[in-house]
This record gives sequence, structure tokens and C-alpha cells, in this order.
Amino acid sequence: MGRLLVLTLAAGCAHVEAPPGGPEDRTPPSVASTSPESEAVVESYDGPVVFRFDERISETGVQDAVIVSPRTSPVEVSHGRTEIRVSMRNGWEPNAIYQITIGTEVRDLFNNRIPAPFQLVFSTGPEVPATRGTGTVVDRVTR
Repeated sequence: MGRLLVLTLAAGCAHVEAPPGGPEDRTPPSVASTSPESEAVVESYDGPVVFRFDERISETGVQDAVIVSPRTSPVEVSHGRTEIRVSMRNGWEPNAIYQITIGTEVRDLFNNRIPAPFQLVFSTGPEVPATRGTGTVVDRVTR
């Protein structure tokens, strides 16, 4: 009789279902704001460049996701729950225009990657020139 009671109780506890909490998150994180703002001129800038995301991001791959140009000293990357902070070990040099790219390695806690690289350009001296180009690329070898 005791075995039957144990088997009956065990069978009643084996109900499998999805965990509560709403629908699965399939939306990738996006940059909500930056500091400094893109194309800003900030003379004597000495703080980190901060990328704030609209949701919590995973720490996996963050170090490899950041590219700084020009790389005037070693790049230091740190992160918090919803942000990535980028610094230069010797500081941001005066009279330089920096481009920082956050690659698609950045993802949220549900493994959703940002869909495209995000670029921030700022200056520690001169105005940021309008250097964008448009056009059509034609491959003459295959056409």
C-alpha cells in the first residue's frame, strides 16, 4: 500500500510545462544613447565613451566587439548591465577624430545579436567633416 501511495504522488508531480514569464524575447538590443553624442566636438575629453543599450546585455563577446580608430594607446573595455564603456589607457588625444565601432558580437541575455555594427564618431578638437560617400559598385570582372 505504501508503494502505491508513493507512485501515485510521484506521478502527480511530473507535470512538465514552460516556465512563466511571458513570450520569448526575440528582439535584439539596440543602442539607446551614447556619451558623448555622435559627431560631438569635446575638447579635453577624459572620460570613457559610453554606449547605453535598451536592455540588459550579455558579457560574452563584449571585449572582442569594440574597435577604436585611431588606436592611439591600448583600448580598455568594461561593461555594466546595460552599457559598454570604452577608454584609451593613455586617454583620448587632443585634436583627433575617433571612430568607435561596436560589432554584432554584442547580444542580449536571450542570445539576440545587434543586427548591424554601430558606429560613433567624435572629435577632441576639429569639427567632424562630412565624409560620407554614396554610389554604386560594379564588379567589372564578372559583369
